[in-house]
Amino acid sequence: MAQIYLMRHGQTDMNIQHMLQGRTNTHLNETGKEMARGAGTFLEQAGIHPDLCLVSPLDRVKETVAIATGIDPASFQEEPLLIEFCFGKYEGVPACEMAPDFHHMFFEEPDKCVMPSDAESYQDILGRAKAFLQKMAEDYTTDDRTIFCGTHGGFLHALLVEAQGKALADFWDVPVKNCAVFRLDINVDPA
Repeated sequence: MAQIYLMRHGQTDMNIQHMLQGRTNTHLNETGKEMARGAGTFLEQAGIHPDLCLVSPLDRVKETVAIATGIDPASFQEEPLLIEFCFGKYEGVPACEMAPDFHHMFFEEPDKCVMPSDAESYQDILGRAKAFLQKMAEDYTTDDRTIFCGTHGGFLHALLVEAQGKALADFWDVPVKNCAVFRLDINVDPA
């Protein structure tokens, strides 16, 4: 069984401006680069040496993984399932400028939140998380490599909900800070 790790990207200017980045292609700021170097120290001390890096197509993730692992991004394999939530018309909008009901419902009552028509729904991102878990089980259960996946906060929350069988209402319960690293263990029923 492959060892599978997932990491959220480092800090960007949009993070500190409290904007939903979604699929906006942003870059790390200096603090984000420092976070990625710190994550690299953690990976080294923990003995985590990736054999394969699967990454979101967005630059902030590729930059983070390259800094943290020291691996040339040319060898990264883009995995579209790892991309961030699409927030539609709310991408790049400061939280204080969003419709107050939307901001509250999105973060406090996700099970009741209605996303804009041009955005991805909670059900959509949970479906992607489920598809990613299935892909990992199908492609890497007989693999003995270390697989390192670079992704985003929203997607990691969806993955935690799916992997742990949690309710949608608990979507945001586990903190997922910039450069947080999670280990994914996939249990496959013997047939």
